[in-house]
Amino acid sequence: MARAKATPTPCHAEPHVPRCLAGDSAQTADGQAQTVKAPPAVDTILKRVVISKAKKSTATHSPAEPINVALRAHQTGVTRWPWQAAAADLHLWAERFIVEFKLETAVPALLIASLRGGRLGHFHYGRNGFGLTDEIALDEEHVRHSPPWRVYGTVLHELLHAWQQQHGTPGRRNYHNRQFRQKARTLGLIINHRGFTEYAAGESAFINILTKYGVSLAGFSATPSTTVSRPGSKLKLYQCPCGVKVRIGRSRFNAKCLDCDGVFVLQAPTLPQPSRSPVL
Repeated sequence: MARAKATPTPCHAEPHVPRCLAGDSAQTADGQAQTVKAPPAVDTILKRVVISKAKKSTATHSPAEPINVALRAHQTGVTRWPWQAAAADLHLWAERFIVEFKLETAVPALLIASLRGGRLGHFHYGRNGFGLTDEIALDEEHVRHSPPWRVYGTVLHELLHAWQQQHGTPGRRNYHNRQFRQKARTLGLIINHRGFTEYAAGESAFINILTKYGVSLAGFSATPSTTVSRPGSKLKLYQCPCGVKVRIGRSRFNAKCLDCDGVFVLQAPTLPQPSRSPVL
């Protein structure tokens, strides 16, 4: 039997719709055709998730974009990705900070990657190259090797950029202006204009939330660890007026900072101070 010749599809024809998203037909017992209702489209499902979450937390969240919600679900459930467990934990802590500190920001687009310039984290204002908003990037070595409390501090730092983008006046080029620094200080983060983060001594909102969820504060100190010389190290610490620190193996170092035009000055070695945070 000769095979029927296939009729070419016009270039203006409707695109193919998968059967799982289109109505299907079946026959009833009496032979009549019956249309089977298709399941809701993926974007409709995501909208329902966002709406239901917004109803529960309207006072602490801004509307989340469906793509950010979908990305979080993917990152926390994907297999064969070395950062799956870390991403799930970081998303959990981002949610805690947003809710308990009433930041009223949306679900962030989390990125774990190697960051340039020795940065521990970065916030992308506006939309990134994928069209995503509220991108928070964390350095993978920071996530892998730093104590959890310090990584969570970086997450909070970047969330404060999201807060300022939505409710305040951001500085140019991620500049940590007075509004940003004052907001951070109310939560226990002491941040200079270059973004270098220290932690307030004594009780603070940041310390309290770590304690509440049982995070170990081993090694926590209000004194930045970069001012402590390693035992046996011959490197000397130099610092410029704006806070940039470098270590070199010379007793004389004649150099200026390109940011503040200040001279690097040799710092006296300091001893580690005991942690003022509670021992868990």
